[in-house]
Amino acid sequence: MTNPAEGWTRVPAILSFPDTPGFTETYGFAGVSGKVWLEGQYLIPRERPSNTVYLFMHPSSTLHLLPMPQALLGAGLHVLCAASRYPKNDSGLIVEKVVVDMGAWVKDARSRGYEKVVLVGWSGGGSLSLFYQAEAEAPSVTATPAGDTVDLTHAGLDPPTASSSLPRICRARRLDRMARSVRDRRTRPRPARVGI
Repeated sequence: MTNPAEGWTRVPAILSFPDTPGFTETYGFAGVSGKVWLEGQYLIPRERPSNTVYLFMHPSSTLHLLPMPQALLGAGLHVLCAASRYPKNDSGLIVEKVVVDMGAWVKDARSRGYEKVVLVGWSGGGSLSLFYQAEAEAPSVTATPAGDTVDLTHAGLDPPTASSSLPRICRARRLDRMARSVRDRRTRPRPARVGI
């Protein structure tokens, strides 16, 4: 879909690959069909070819309407907003499987001619991007903390060109306020207790 007023094109992308988890998975949509289906969108500025794409992915949501991908697109950069197999539902999310999903997006971007894939983690995507990069460079995870087998050592994860993690500022501010309130309690004199 082309947006003539904005000067960019939205290219829908759907990926599918087999997944046989070896355990019953309620969410993730691979349980019955044995296939994972992923949806994403390439946001491409017109008349601005590039060999670099900035990949945004959150464990359980899509990011194409948020300000950061839009700002990069407005700066003339190619952006991929990718979804995992758990769109808008993190109640049964298995983060190791989301890493496999991210690996499928990295491979898809490279198959479309992007030599450089930069992971941009924002909010929950920050820890996901860093976890992905660690496992792509030196895979070590063979099971979830619950003991379910999700072997990232054999997932064939392509290392990204770079990763960037952007924390949510509002959470950092909230944590700072909480820390101040805890410090205040420690330094504030306690009222005298009166026996009953």
